Amino acid sequence: MDNAKRPLAINFSGDEVETLQADLAQLNFTIPATESEQKTFGVGTQGAIIQLQAVAGLPHTGIVDAATRLAID
Repeated sequence: MDNAKRPLAINFSGDEVETLQADLAQLNFTIPATESEQKTFGVGTQGAIIQLQAVAGLPHTGIVDAATRLAID
C-alpha cells in the first residue's frame, strides 16, 4: 500500500478500498464478499482492520492510518 494515501474508514469506497481488501486477504483476513464486490469499507472490513491492529499492537480504531498501513505492508 502507498503510505502517502489518505486515511480510510467505514463508508469509504473505491479503488483504494479494493486494494486494501486485497492486501488484507493476502494476510488471511476475511472480507465479506459483498464488500469486496462493491469495493466498500463496511463493518466486515473494519473488523479485519481492528483484528490487524490488535495483532500489530496498534490502537484498535478501525481506521487505516499511516501506522496501520505500515503494519499491512
